[in-house]
Amino acid sequence: MTGDTTEQTVAEELRRLLAEQVALAAIDAGDLEEGATDIVIAALEGEEALAAAVGGVSVDRPTRTGDHGAVPVAKVAYLQALEVEGFRGIGRRVPLVLDPKPGLTVITGRNGSGKSSLVEAMELAFTGQTYRYAGRTSQRLEAWRNIHHTGRAGVRVRLAVRGEGITDVGLNWDSGAGREDFTQWAQRPGDKRVEGTDPLGWKIPIEMYRPILTYDEIGHVFDGKRSALYDALNRILGLGDLTDAVTRIRAVHTAKATLRKTADALKKDLARDLKSVTDERAVAALKELRRRPPDVAAVAALATGDTGRSAVTSLRELASASVPDAIAIDAVFSELSGAQADFAAAAVADSARVRARLDILRAAFDYRGAGARAADGASVPCMVCGTGILDDAWAERVRVELREAPTRDELDRANARLRSATEAAESLVRGMLTFAEHPALTYIETRRADAISAAATYREVAGRHPEGVTDPAARASAHTLATCLAEVAAVAAVEASARADVWAPFAVRLADWVVAEERAAPFDTVVKRVEAAADWLDQKAAAMRAERIARVESEARDIWSSLRQESNVDLQAVRLEGAAKSTQRHVRMEAAIDGEGDDAALSVMSQGELNALSLALFIPRATAPESPFRFLVLDDPIQAMDPAKVDGLVRVLDKLAQDRQVIVFSHDDRLPTAVAQMGIDATVLGVFRQSRSTVQVKPVSDPASRYVADAGAFLIDSRVPEDVKRSVVPGLGRLAIEEAAKRAYFVRGYRDGALREALEEAWEKAGRLGAKVNLATTGDPASDAWLRSRPQCRQAIAFCNNRFHTDGPVSDRDVAAIKQAVAELRGLV
Repeated sequence: MTGDTTEQTVAEELRRLLAEQVALAAIDAGDLEEGATDIVIAALEGEEALAAAVGGVSVDRPTRTGDHGAVPVAKVAYLQALEVEGFRGIGRRVPLVLDPKPGLTVITGRNGSGKSSLVEAMELAFTGQTYRYAGRTSQRLEAWRNIHHTGRAGVRVRLAVRGEGITDVGLNWDSGAGREDFTQWAQRPGDKRVEGTDPLGWKIPIEMYRPILTYDEIGHVFDGKRSALYDALNRILGLGDLTDAVTRIRAVHTAKATLRKTADALKKDLARDLKSVTDERAVAALKELRRRPPDVAAVAALATGDTGRSAVTSLRELASASVPDAIAIDAVFSELSGAQADFAAAAVADSARVRARLDILRAAFDYRGAGARAADGASVPCMVCGTGILDDAWAERVRVELREAPTRDELDRANARLRSATEAAESLVRGMLTFAEHPALTYIETRRADAISAAATYREVAGRHPEGVTDPAARASAHTLATCLAEVAAVAAVEASARADVWAPFAVRLADWVVAEERAAPFDTVVKRVEAAADWLDQKAAAMRAERIARVESEARDIWSSLRQESNVDLQAVRLEGAAKSTQRHVRMEAAIDGEGDDAALSVMSQGELNALSLALFIPRATAPESPFRFLVLDDPIQAMDPAKVDGLVRVLDKLAQDRQVIVFSHDDRLPTAVAQMGIDATVLGVFRQSRSTVQVKPVSDPASRYVADAGAFLIDSRVPEDVKRSVVPGLGRLAIEEAAKRAYFVRGYRDGALREALEEAWEKAGRLGAKVNLATTGDPASDAWLRSRPQCRQAIAFCNNRFHTDGPVSDRDVAAIKQAVAELRGLV
């Protein structure tokens, strides 16, 4: 990709190139198996691709096309203007116009003039938040609106974007709105205004590179969490996708490894607990669990009871067997006795003699009936003996006997009853005898002997008597056997329940293990690949992080070497320690104190040194080549710095300004003074606050001119009492003349190669204003040769030194003399 493009597209292209670079490295890695390589490539693509790769789906591997090193060019932006209205210390709209190009701009102003309000307004327009208000109380948040401005409030930042022209970003508050109730917006050339800054593609870059560093943030870089500085530096390394990919793989590894850990933990606990259980299923389960690998199907059968007959099954069968009670036994045996009697009677009646007699009686009855009809009489002689009479009485008696005589059917019915009763008795006895031999009796040894003994007794008694089972002794023995078996069944039920209670939890646990094992087994091989992929990618990310942080470290060391000046702390290395998502991540500063290594250097550094170190770490981040922001904004960076460090910072800023737009806000005159003294090309602007939060930004050549302007403003302000003017104007004049003299002295000294320490010492020794002017003009604080030829300058010095002791009013001539003296001194350089 060549040419300019949007920052969002640039970020996407850089991410693609990084992913391809790492993917190709994974393919080339000799210690990474193919499956793990696919996991690395898929993880760089996203969660769905990773899930597919873990599931065995092949991935599309990148090919070498020769242009993987081509880096896209972002559209870069410079600040052109800032407008602020109704925010913090600013009332009416204040414009700040800047040159949208590389160079140094110093914006000065006393505390309370509105400088920090301008910086925070700019920060808020870009990010929607400010470091100053982060974590503050609601009372502090409510103080954001300017008390002298009751209408709409707003911020507009105008940027010159290369290849596009002017782009504006900003935010607005309606009248009465809360601090958080603003509308953030952006507008490209020729486009309508849109909400937010996302369309510009700057949301991530503004967080990564932070081109605006406020006063509050400078002083608190090392006060926050150890991970905050790590995250800030790590973001600019551009390895977030690798970190995310490692996180994805670790998450998959944790999930899949957890499946195996869960299954193994269940198995371990089961094996331990099953050792103390005597149930044959426990023995079998323990044996299966100890196999390598375990037979999951066999364990599942044990858990569900699908293993054939078990002790509990047998005992439940025994407990549920039907044992006849006394009534049932008596009923069966009584029925058998009755059937035997009926059959015996039917058998007697069915003998041959009885049947022959009955046949004769039937023939005689029939004969008598026929003879009586023929003779018209009721009596007929006997057809057998010839002497007996077959009369009506005989006929009636024979008729009754023939009617009551048993038939063949009745014998058959008696015989069937006997067979049924016999079979019922034999079944009852057989069932009880079989019960007494049931295999489950082996599980209740205490009653097994009783059952066997009762069965043997019954057999012996029944076999000893001719009547067999119908013998009263045999019936009594059957009663005894049934009572014993009923007791055995009750014991079997208790034993089955007890065994089930012991086994049930193990059955559930075995079933749980089966489920866990079936879930884990398919991923056993995958887990090793996933772990290998995560370890490799983690190491790759660490190596690339170390490589990329080296640039930041090198720049930070160079900047620190300029800032440290007289500090005895030497920054040797900056290390990002810990994984990007680890709670233990932190930045390790390797430093030497007086030439000796000391990891605790931060604890002994002064606030000025810590501020300088903050800048040394912040500036490489803000000026990274990949950043689309070609501007750098610093708010009061020289706080707590000694003069030597101020000089060092000016040198750093001058170097940065060669290809960056560097804008520095400061209330400390030492910064513009150092810029002037060191002959640095810079634009100096002043922020001036007037009544009712009226703020103006005007060009200021140097601090001396500002003091002169302030003296003139006091002179013409009718509201300022005369005694205040007599006190303030000479003081401002003294500051103006001394500043101009000092600048001249230091510029000449630097040109001659003098050291700042020597210049500072001589300047302080000079003491009074006249001596300092002599030092600046002649090099000798005792020589007034220069002043003797400039009476107006002598008049100005006299006014500044003596006006405190006079009662006359301050005049225009006094301020004019001060202005002339400053001009004369400025002309020296």
